Amino acid sequence: MDSKNKKIAHLFHWPSFPEYQENLLQTIALPTGARGKLKYNEKWVNNSFIDEVENINRSDGYEAIFWVLSCKETKNDNDNVIAKFDFACPVRLVKILTVKKEDDYHYINFIAQDFISKFSIIDNRDALKEFTEIGFDDAKTPYPGVEKGFAYIGPEIEEVKTTPKASLEALYKVLENIPCSLNCKEGIKIKEYPLVKIETIENSKIDKSGLYNLSINREYKIAFSYYQEESYRNRNVYINKNRFIGKSVTDKISIEEIRKSKDKINIKVKCDNLSFIIPLNVAVKIPWYKQKFTPIIVLTIISALVVFIFIKLFPKSDIEITTALIFAIIVMLVDKFWEVLTKKD
Repeated sequence: MDSKNKKIAHLFHWPSFPEYQENLLQTIALPTGARGKLKYNEKWVNNSFIDEVENINRSDGYEAIFWVLSCKETKNDNDNVIAKFDFACPVRLVKILTVKKEDDYHYINFIAQDFISKFSIIDNRDALKEFTEIGFDDAKTPYPGVEKGFAYIGPEIEEVKTTPKASLEALYKVLENIPCSLNCKEGIKIKEYPLVKIETIENSKIDKSGLYNLSINREYKIAFSYYQEESYRNRNVYINKNRFIGKSVTDKISIEEIRKSKDKINIKVKCDNLSFIIPLNVAVKIPWYKQKFTPIIVLTIISALVVFIFIKLFPKSDIEITTALIFAIIVMLVDKFWEVLTKKD
């Protein structure tokens, strides 16, 4: 890997609860170049990662590998759940933009990169140690799945083969082996969800900060692919209100949605009693003439209303006073018009 930092972050994600399952599904759904967010409780973040946060936030994008993790769980005599590393699989590369701490959580903002070419399960601790070059033997650096064992910093990895085209079926074969947590009251396994990926948004480009640029004046066609296991094929899967047919579906981002959105459009995926949201980070562009002349139009309407009310309240006022009022308003509007025209964007 080509990393200016000579280090790489490893972000392990265990989809044992619905909240973590949704976060995993969102990260998988993002196309290359789009912005996403991960949430980690501080107690699950290794000190090696915490010590590197300042450098991450100063960088132009810190390389990281996003992993899916599975743990074996048992209950001890006090009925507490004890988790141990079962297996892990690297899913895709991400470029970390910022790490922000709020209360007891670290929020990792990233730009999604390409997927790992082949989804291979690593179920051997020595193999994981060899792949990451992290010394997991140290008590301060435990194996993934326990406290301080979900986000790490390791040395740079020479080469990781990637592809922009992910095989959702191959990824599902990994996820179907992950049980829900013994602490999860809902008892929902990640394999019960369909895997969805945004393929394209027609006539829209992603900028360097990971935002889709959308105009306020047009609709956009958005294409998705998805996969669900054979035993779930008879159930209906919907993107917003459109049902999946085959392995793909298209939907539209309407003008109304864009106008309501400030920086995010939520895409809802629903199947039977399960649902999750894919937040799409966007930059909404307003045409220059609307930005420039909207305040003038509003000011003109208000001014006309002021003149109308004045005439109604003082119908017998001198023509000179009325003319002076109208003249003052015209001067104000001309001044505003000139300010708008000469203002630099």
